[in-house]
Amino acid sequence: MVILIPTEELEALDAWGVPAGMKSRTAAVRALIKKGLEAVGGGQTTGEVLAG
Repeated sequence: MVILIPTEELEALDAWGVPAGMKSRTAAVRALIKKGLEAVGGGQTTGEVLAG
């Protein structure tokens, strides 16, 4: 997957990821996606498709 992220959001990602112990931007993005899915009740984040 390729995504384009505005500079301001990329800087925020880096500012969060490094202190949170993320080893890379990819790891930070994965962690945020997982947290987001959990927050909206997405169930397991290991391949379960969200309805709606």
